[in-house]
Amino acid sequence: MSLLSRLQNSPFNLKKDKVTEYLYGYSYPVITAGIVLLFWLLNLQIVGISFLALWGCYIFITQRDLTPIFPLLFFAPLTFSDLGLFGTITPIFIFAPVVVAIVIHFIRFPIRKPFIGKVFFAHIIVTVALFLGGLLYDNSSYFKYGIPLILCSGVAMLAEYFVLFQYVEVSNKVNLKKYFAFCLIVTTMLAIVQFLIVGILNQFNTGQFIPDDFAWANVNFLGYFVLLSVPMCFYLMVNAKSIIPQLITLLILTLSVFIIKCDGAIGILVFTLPVLIFITYKKINLKDRKLYSAFFFSLVVMAIVAIMVMFATINDFLAILHRHFLYDTGRTYIYEIAWNLFKENPLFGVGLGYTTTTNKLQTIFHSTIFEVLGCMGIFGLIAYVWYFIKRISVFTCKYTLFNLYAFFSFFLYEGYAFIDNGEFIFLIIYLTAVVIVAEVTNVKDKKETLPLKENPSNTFKN
Repeated sequence: MSLLSRLQNSPFNLKKDKVTEYLYGYSYPVITAGIVLLFWLLNLQIVGISFLALWGCYIFITQRDLTPIFPLLFFAPLTFSDLGLFGTITPIFIFAPVVVAIVIHFIRFPIRKPFIGKVFFAHIIVTVALFLGGLLYDNSSYFKYGIPLILCSGVAMLAEYFVLFQYVEVSNKVNLKKYFAFCLIVTTMLAIVQFLIVGILNQFNTGQFIPDDFAWANVNFLGYFVLLSVPMCFYLMVNAKSIIPQLITLLILTLSVFIIKCDGAIGILVFTLPVLIFITYKKINLKDRKLYSAFFFSLVVMAIVAIMVMFATINDFLAILHRHFLYDTGRTYIYEIAWNLFKENPLFGVGLGYTTTTNKLQTIFHSTIFEVLGCMGIFGLIAYVWYFIKRISVFTCKYTLFNLYAFFSFFLYEGYAFIDNGEFIFLIIYLTAVVIVAEVTNVKDKKETLPLKENPSNTFKN
């Protein structure tokens, strides 16, 4: 008997309706997030990531549809309480079984018809541009610092895009778009809870509520999570049985960036929220519009009252705005460094991981455009312009409700990345997932409709 036959006839091939219902239900991402939080609180990060890895192995081996892999992929970075673990060989032993499970998945469920999506070749060109950065510049002294960035933003994103695009399916098991939106929001809520716990503990220890960073996170990273999830909250309101859960979630997400004082995310949300509020008002059920309007009107009134109480004059309020949003954070200086490096090395830049000769610290240019110009030159600029065009075309080639709100997630994330480094951090896996789900539904969903009302069951069924 061949290996393929053995695998196809294995006990893993038996139908497990209860497990399948669980994997496509509301409780699966919520319970998994709770377990991750517990292991994180107990500082059992090895146990936590091993738990996710074992679940991932089960899904890869038993399921053709990889939709249930999204919660595990999303929660994995939030499991770590100490990134020093990556300086050991432990992760190799943890993730080796996952690699084996992926190989088994390809054997058990061979690709029927390869899907080469709109962004596939753009991913390849970007990966090439990342590797070629610093080609004509002596970057041997710091190239090792750029390898994680190249693997994260290039190789890993190409792999994520190709594998999930082949195996994430549109079926009657689950409303893929609602399932994905819910998983992304649960991930952000988990990140907020972790951040607040660390903040409260830090307040007792140092008197400073929010630390500069911890393990996976800093203030800006949480801002990215919120920016990705806010449009998904609005998306889930449309045709929902009740919009109250989404309104409460939206309030928590928005307040979180104010509490942690993530100025960039606050600035972007202030300008974008009115647009999202207006668009969604036109799309939600008529019976929900009064509650919807009253909710946001109350928020505006409370914000005005809070400003009047906190500030004696309008000039005091404007002074605060200037100090938080218009002051120079030091980015002007590093943008000048990136521009000068580009002028000196226009074709391929100086490569990712660049370190200054004075302090030997890796320089992050905190802007997609300046990071690309300084580190990858003209070739990188061309690659990323094409990359942006192809990703945007995924949202614009077919007008659907999900594509509309997914575009806002993309716009908010990339808008922030233009004053930060969002294209070159682990959070890019979430943005890539947004693009994947939009394109999968564009290609594989032959009867695109608005999200349907909730079924009484525990699953996101159509």
